Amino acid sequence: MEVENGEAEHSHRKVCKVEDVDIIEEEQAEREKAWEAIREQLVEAEQKALDEAARAQEAATVAEAEAASAQEARAAQETQEAEARLEAEIAERQAADEARRLAEEEARRQEEFEDDEKQRQAAIKAAEQNAQSA
Repeated sequence: MEVENGEAEHSHRKVCKVEDVDIIEEEQAEREKAWEAIREQLVEAEQKALDEAARAQEAATVAEAEAASAQEARAAQETQEAEARLEAEIAERQAADEARRLAEEEARRQEEFEDDEKQRQAAIKAAEQNAQSA
Protein backbone atom coordinates (compact mmCIF):
# COMPACT_ATOMS: atom_id res chain seq x y z
CA MET A 1 0.00 0.00 0.00
CA GLU A 2 2.84 2.27 0.74
CA VAL A 3 4.14 1.71 -2.70
CA GLU A 4 0.77 2.58 -4.10
CA ASN A 5 0.64 5.65 -1.89
CA GLY A 6 4.15 6.58 -3.00
CA GLU A 7 3.21 6.10 -6.59
CA ALA A 8 0.01 8.06 -6.13
CA GLU A 9 1.91 10.83 -4.39
CA HIS A 10 4.53 10.80 -7.13
CA SER A 11 1.78 10.85 -9.73
CA HIS A 12 0.07 13.70 -7.86
CA ARG A 13 3.35 15.64 -7.80
CA LYS A 14 3.76 15.11 -11.53
CA VAL A 15 0.24 16.42 -12.14
CA CYS A 16 0.92 19.42 -9.86
CA LYS A 17 4.20 20.10 -11.61
CA VAL A 18 2.50 19.89 -15.00
CA GLU A 19 -0.25 22.22 -13.74
CA ASP A 20 2.42 24.57 -12.32
CA VAL A 21 4.26 24.49 -15.62
CA ASP A 22 1.00 25.21 -17.46
CA ILE A 23 0.28 28.14 -15.12
CA ILE A 24 3.83 29.46 -15.53
CA GLU A 25 3.59 29.11 -19.31
CA GLU A 26 0.22 30.92 -19.32
CA GLU A 27 1.64 33.70 -17.15
CA GLN A 28 4.69 33.90 -19.42
CA ALA A 29 2.43 34.12 -22.49
CA GLU A 30 0.37 36.87 -20.82
CA ARG A 31 3.56 38.79 -19.94
CA GLU A 32 4.78 38.42 -23.52
CA LYS A 33 1.44 39.72 -24.81
CA ALA A 34 1.63 42.65 -22.39
CA TRP A 35 5.21 43.42 -23.50
CA GLU A 36 4.17 43.15 -27.15
CA ALA A 37 1.32 45.60 -26.50
CA ILE A 38 3.77 47.96 -24.77
CA ARG A 39 6.20 47.64 -27.69
CA GLU A 40 3.38 48.42 -30.14
CA GLN A 41 2.38 51.46 -28.08
CA LEU A 42 6.02 52.61 -28.02
CA VAL A 43 6.30 52.17 -31.79
CA GLU A 44 3.05 54.11 -32.28
CA ALA A 45 4.20 56.85 -29.89
CA GLU A 46 7.56 57.05 -31.63
CA GLN A 47 5.88 57.28 -35.05
CA LYS A 48 3.52 59.93 -33.72
CA ALA A 49 6.48 61.91 -32.34
CA LEU A 50 8.31 61.57 -35.66
CA ASP A 51 5.21 62.73 -37.56
CA GLU A 52 4.82 65.73 -35.23
CA ALA A 53 8.52 66.55 -35.58
CA ALA A 54 8.19 66.38 -39.37
CA ARG A 55 5.15 68.68 -39.27
CA ALA A 56 7.01 71.08 -36.98
CA GLN A 57 10.02 71.02 -39.29
CA GLU A 58 7.78 71.68 -42.29
CA ALA A 59 6.12 74.58 -40.45
CA ALA A 60 9.54 75.96 -39.55
CA THR A 61 10.66 75.67 -43.17
CA VAL A 62 7.51 77.48 -44.34
CA ALA A 63 8.04 80.18 -41.70
CA GLU A 64 11.67 80.59 -42.77
CA ALA A 65 10.61 80.86 -46.41
CA GLU A 66 7.97 83.45 -45.50
CA ALA A 67 10.52 85.39 -43.46
CA ALA A 68 12.99 85.28 -46.34
CA SER A 69 10.27 86.41 -48.73
CA ALA A 70 9.32 89.26 -46.41
CA GLN A 71 12.97 90.23 -46.09
CA GLU A 72 13.34 90.18 -49.88
CA ALA A 73 10.21 92.33 -50.18
CA ARG A 74 11.60 94.79 -47.62
CA ALA A 75 14.93 94.88 -49.47
CA ALA A 76 13.13 95.45 -52.78
CA GLN A 77 11.03 98.21 -51.23
CA GLU A 78 14.14 99.83 -49.72
CA THR A 79 15.83 99.62 -53.12
CA GLN A 80 12.81 101.22 -54.81
CA GLU A 81 12.73 103.96 -52.18
CA ALA A 82 16.45 104.61 -52.64
CA GLU A 83 16.00 104.72 -56.42
CA ALA A 84 13.06 107.13 -56.04
CA ARG A 85 15.13 109.36 -53.72
CA LEU A 86 18.00 109.29 -56.21
CA GLU A 87 15.67 110.11 -59.11
CA ALA A 88 14.14 112.97 -57.09
CA GLU A 89 17.61 114.28 -56.25
CA ILE A 90 18.65 114.07 -59.91
CA ALA A 91 15.44 115.84 -60.99
CA GLU A 92 16.02 118.50 -58.34
CA ARG A 93 19.58 119.07 -59.54
CA GLN A 94 18.42 119.20 -63.16
CA ALA A 95 15.71 121.70 -62.22
CA ALA A 96 18.26 123.81 -60.32
CA ASP A 97 20.67 123.63 -63.28
CA GLU A 98 17.87 124.63 -65.68
CA ALA A 99 16.79 127.49 -63.39
CA ARG A 100 20.40 128.69 -63.16
CA ARG A 101 20.79 128.46 -66.95
CA LEU A 102 17.56 130.39 -67.50
CA ALA A 103 18.59 133.03 -64.95
CA GLU A 104 21.99 133.41 -66.63
CA GLU A 105 20.32 133.66 -70.05
CA GLU A 106 17.87 136.26 -68.73
CA ALA A 107 20.75 138.24 -67.18
CA ARG A 108 22.63 138.09 -70.49
CA ARG A 109 19.56 139.28 -72.41
CA GLN A 110 19.00 142.05 -69.90
CA GLU A 111 22.63 143.09 -70.26
CA GLU A 112 22.34 143.03 -74.07
CA PHE A 113 19.12 145.06 -73.85
CA GLU A 114 20.80 147.59 -71.59
CA ASP A 115 23.82 147.78 -73.93
CA ASP A 116 21.49 148.23 -76.93
CA GLU A 117 19.58 150.90 -75.02
CA LYS A 118 22.82 152.72 -74.18
CA GLN A 119 23.90 152.55 -77.83
CA ARG A 120 20.48 153.80 -78.94
CA GLN A 121 20.62 156.65 -76.43
CA ALA A 122 24.16 157.47 -77.57
CA ALA A 123 23.04 157.39 -81.23
CA ILE A 124 20.09 159.68 -80.42
CA LYS A 125 22.37 162.04 -78.53
CA ALA A 126 24.90 162.02 -81.38
CA ALA A 127 22.12 162.65 -83.91
CA GLU A 128 20.83 165.54 -81.79
CA GLN A 129 24.34 167.00 -81.52
CA ASN A 130 24.84 166.60 -85.27
CA ALA A 131 21.49 168.24 -85.85
CA GLN A 132 22.41 171.16 -83.60
CA SER A 133 25.79 171.59 -85.18
CA ALA A 134 24.41 171.56 -88.61
